Amino acid sequence: MKNTKRTVIEVQSDARTGFYDATEAIAAWASGQKGSLLHLFLPHTTAALVISDKMDTVSRDVDMLLGTIFPEKGSYVHRSPNSDAHAKSVVCGCELTIPLEEGRLLLGEWQRVFVVEGDGPGKTRKIICTITE
Repeated sequence: MKNTKRTVIEVQSDARTGFYDATEAIAAWASGQKGSLLHLFLPHTTAALVISDKMDTVSRDVDMLLGTIFPEKGSYVHRSPNSDAHAKSVVCGCELTIPLEEGRLLLGEWQRVFVVEGDGPGKTRKIICTITE
């Protein structure tokens, strides 16, 4: 694709589950780039990408809700220690598209980009960031 820029941003988890704010790293890379759309893709099946409220309590509530819907020790057909993480990833998704204006992410005042970890700690999650004009 003509006029495409790409990078990979890494996010390290320090807990089994949780929300990790990647907004600043993504915004810093996008700053000054020309293009109108930023596509983010997370190539993992036990983590997800979401846009959520920047308040820590909202992320903790959503993480708790996901844990209630998909408990770690649930009765899954796919019996592995991370079956719940696979389900969370499917429900939350692995890609986002954000409009850009003059290298600035056009997020709402309270919006942030989070990696939703489902199978930590100690995982390095890669966000593939692509800007197109």
